Amino acid sequence: MLLARLIASDSGPAIRAAVEASSSDKSRHRGSPADVVRRLSDRERLQLLMTIPTSTLWFFIDQIVTTGTIKISAHETRRPKHVIDFAGSQAEALELSSLGVRRVTRTPIIKLATKVWRVYDANGKSDDLAWRLSRKAVKASRGAVLARLGTSDPYSFVKDIILPSAEVTTALATELDMDISLYPEGSTTNALLWKFGFAIPRFEDTYSSLRKRLQHFQDTILRIGRISSETDREAIRSAGVNLFVSAEAFLNELISFNVWLLYSDHFLRTKFIFRNQDACESVGGALGHELGTGSQTIKWDAGGSNTLGVLSSYLSAAAKWISGRASAPTGDVMRPVSDFPHYRNSGDRPFAFNHVQFWADADREALESYAADFAKVVNELGQANLAYVRNGLDHTRTEETFPSIDSMLLCVTRLREAFDIADSRRLIPKSFWLRSRQQDRYGRIEYEYEDYAGRGVKLIGPPGVAGLPTIPDEVPVIIAPGSLLPEAGTDIRFILRSNSAYDLYWSGYPRRARPEARDVNSDTSVSRG
Repeated sequence: MLLARLIASDSGPAIRAAVEASSSDKSRHRGSPADVVRRLSDRERLQLLMTIPTSTLWFFIDQIVTTGTIKISAHETRRPKHVIDFAGSQAEALELSSLGVRRVTRTPIIKLATKVWRVYDANGKSDDLAWRLSRKAVKASRGAVLARLGTSDPYSFVKDIILPSAEVTTALATELDMDISLYPEGSTTNALLWKFGFAIPRFEDTYSSLRKRLQHFQDTILRIGRISSETDREAIRSAGVNLFVSAEAFLNELISFNVWLLYSDHFLRTKFIFRNQDACESVGGALGHELGTGSQTIKWDAGGSNTLGVLSSYLSAAAKWISGRASAPTGDVMRPVSDFPHYRNSGDRPFAFNHVQFWADADREALESYAADFAKVVNELGQANLAYVRNGLDHTRTEETFPSIDSMLLCVTRLREAFDIADSRRLIPKSFWLRSRQQDRYGRIEYEYEDYAGRGVKLIGPPGVAGLPTIPDEVPVIIAPGSLLPEAGTDIRFILRSNSAYDLYWSGYPRRARPEARDVNSDTSVSRG
């Protein structure tokens, strides 16, 4: 894909010439870019990419990422597992996200200050910089830039110091091998900060879209007021289609996340890493791959493509299962002795994960409170009568069977209330990014995270139990609902990962090499497994 884009660009003639010169087959360089790439081996493709100037290569990587040609989820950051030494010189470590490719920087705030000062100075704009820094006629310096960054967050700094000057913005983008034109209006600040090396919060639009669609559906209904024509029904139907797509995604995540949270062995199996696909697959194990409802059998799709009817049935089953965890016997889910870590009975912090399902280690009162919150959400969704409204919006419905204004407004109100509860109680797998981390002389730590709506959550550390992982500051996390492990003294965090081909390919890396078995009847080595 990347090489094909390059062949179609101004770099194409040079690449085609290199292909022609490398083979006795003089037709390999002819044809469409896709045809040329198809004839090359993986090694040849890599060698050709290494001949392209860095700035050109980065431009096309950024292009195919920002346009969605290569899909990278908002919370995903791709990093090399090895940085190879070339002739004794270590290559640059790079990272790739939905904002493009960048060089890894240990102190991005120093890099930002230094480059801004140098660009302003090189372009003879020191006086402009001084004015923008303090609104006073003072001398600009690198130290003054650093001082401003000490009192102003990087977002405001970029908007106040960099973006007002097109010349400075372009010069900085050039130094970062970045093409500003690739980024839509409103995302330039985030893109610049990402390129400088900052950990920029990036959120999927799943939950914000649901809120917008709820409001749009409600506004459409209130604007029409009284349904008097097919045009009115078309307008309501159009707004409702997108709303129910978001509603189904919400229900799917509501069920799968909460079942996954309580059903999984996080210490040994999930490693405190959340993947949506893993959560979907856990539902069948906990609740059953099929549910019998009278004469009908409902099947759960582990891939997440569940209809509203299936979701409604499994939502009720999940609520019943969760409510029963506080009184369920734990003997059948005890962790085998061989699976306990060596530090189980040592140190000042007790090991918290003595069972292979998390609910069995959770505090009973906390579980009851958690189940009550989940039941509130289920109750609101039941009163929303989602299936009735959704089915009534179908284009084949007659005027008489189309949902009434009152029933649709009730649906919106109850669905919004259900989502508000799930959102505020963290019953959905929404991502959080670290806003700040503070530690005092006594070793006490305070973390402040923010969600997609900018709402903050404060956690404390270090944890009072053993078995919890160390979470890097720069990765997005999911914070478990409530204090399910009171002895920990803090809420549990899970690293959020995607189901991308990249993440699945490197899952479990590094892998232990398997020993080879030798066939006693021959000299051929046979790999086990």
